[in-house]
Amino acid sequence: MSNSRDRILGAVRGALGRREPFTGAARDALDAYIAAHPRHVIPARADLPPDERLALFRHYAEQAAATVDQVPDMAA
Repeated sequence: MSNSRDRILGAVRGALGRREPFTGAARDALDAYIAAHPRHVIPARADLPPDERLALFRHYAEQAAATVDQVPDMAA
């Protein structure tokens, strides 16, 4: 792990009153809890084709008084 990541996770552990990462049975129980957690609602717009998602984004951005410029590709 990176030094920055270790410091961040160490700070989180400290705030939670833990000194070390979860290991063994505690880690297995935590992994099972996370895996069983239901996913949040995913808006139907996530299923739109890319061009329609882009048009919808542009619409909402412009409704919020933003300006949107479209570039031909990521290198532009």
